[in-house]
Amino acid sequence: MKRKDFLKYGLTAFAGLSLWDKLNFASALEAAPLSMANRLLINVLLEGGPDFLHLIVPKPNVTTTSYGYKYWNNRTRTNSRGTEANNFTSWNNAYTRDYEELTLDGQTFGVLKGDQAANKSYNGWLISQIKARKVAIICNVRHSTSRDHANSIMIAQSGQYGSSPLQTSVPGWGGELINQLDSSSAGNARILSMSNPMRAFCNTSSTHLNKPVSFSDSRNFGLTRSTDLGTREESWDNRFRRLRAVQTYLRERNGTSPFAGASAQSVITKFASQYNKLFTLTNDVKSALNTTTNPQSADISNLYPAREGGQNAATALISNGGFGRQIANLYDALQVPSLNMRIASLAYGGWDSHKNQKADVEIQFDDLFGTNRAFDILFKQPGGQNVFQNTTLMFYGEFGRQLKDNADGGTDHGTGNYIIVIGGQVVGGVYGTMFSDKDKDNFDKGGRDIGASTSSKHSVTRNNLTENEFTDFGRIFNTAGSWLRGSSVTLSGIEAVAMDNTAGKLVTNLYS
Repeated sequence: MKRKDFLKYGLTAFAGLSLWDKLNFASALEAAPLSMANRLLINVLLEGGPDFLHLIVPKPNVTTTSYGYKYWNNRTRTNSRGTEANNFTSWNNAYTRDYEELTLDGQTFGVLKGDQAANKSYNGWLISQIKARKVAIICNVRHSTSRDHANSIMIAQSGQYGSSPLQTSVPGWGGELINQLDSSSAGNARILSMSNPMRAFCNTSSTHLNKPVSFSDSRNFGLTRSTDLGTREESWDNRFRRLRAVQTYLRERNGTSPFAGASAQSVITKFASQYNKLFTLTNDVKSALNTTTNPQSADISNLYPAREGGQNAATALISNGGFGRQIANLYDALQVPSLNMRIASLAYGGWDSHKNQKADVEIQFDDLFGTNRAFDILFKQPGGQNVFQNTTLMFYGEFGRQLKDNADGGTDHGTGNYIIVIGGQVVGGVYGTMFSDKDKDNFDKGGRDIGASTSSKHSVTRNNLTENEFTDFGRIFNTAGSWLRGSSVTLSGIEAVAMDNTAGKLVTNLYS
């Protein structure tokens, strides 16, 4: 039954149904379609630093001096697919069996597609989007040079390499971007946090504190209204206390209290104004997300566990229920136009893979990029493809990982890494050099980062970049921000080093 049909016939008839009939009636309702009037940036912070060189790998090569030989010979412990040192046949068997080979912009690579030995398939949505040329793989992006988690996570969220973990007042690059949107025609634009707690990415200036909104529990969002208190006898004491508090606040707002003073613009008046705005937004959200008339689709509620209001954990579609809940929050936000969400902040932890990397990160990559997993499910909902056409998703962490695996079957913190950008208007392809000749000789040395032999970022200029010089956060964040705004954006405090790699596309050409 269509939602509009339910509303047409009204709630009167519904009230007379038995509880069983009501449950059956509600289950027959269709969830409202997703919609997005403006462009949307979805920022997915992968806390701990994902090893994207586990997801995207070179084709094995029999030549001992090649990158394809060096990689597979030094990744036998993280790969764990029956691969052996100095055994090209074992590498080629694993690559042919478990990786989808693709060639973009003259560069050939494999994307992890499964674990045949465990009868598992991985990353089908990502592979399909790469083939549709909707995925940009940005190589050699300089992440944090620090090995400290708190420092590095602040750098990734602010885009400022000089950030300190103690500088909690530094705006996040998402907050800085929403400030610039606010100065344009999109004056009521908001950044919504789907995670709890809200990440520093959302931090904004003191003049825009109303722009970040916590949306980590979408179906219980907002202020408590009298209709939400229920009619049970034990709730009456609390209702009376709230009523008395509201009465006091109204007297203060109207200046009739002896404590109000002479000023008509007292602090309480400003508070009342903000309260009214929030109350209006509360009504908009609760009306749009009424569980009776607009239930979450079964696929969406299957993304998070029953203890958080989702379906039975045995039917969960992804391994990380907390992230599944964030996807459900995002799904709900896309049904409330008055939120005017222009930026969505999500966070997925658990990527610090110092040991047992294969067992830990492969299922996590599939949570993000798999068929019938988080984002594939989201964009399969009614209206989802229209939203996707106007959306950019960015996936990155605070660290890179080192080139060579360690003795525990993991990889340690590094500096360089990929950033993966997906979206309907993204010009797909490889940006930069995926498997650099400069890196291949460092595999045998241990403890070396991607791009370990490059010069300092600060000495890099547009004219002297080589195939493995880093681009940095600033160039990518500013480019994404300019797309979101529809005009040029320069985020304050964020350096923007160009990348003119001849082997790949330019970051400035990221969007069609």
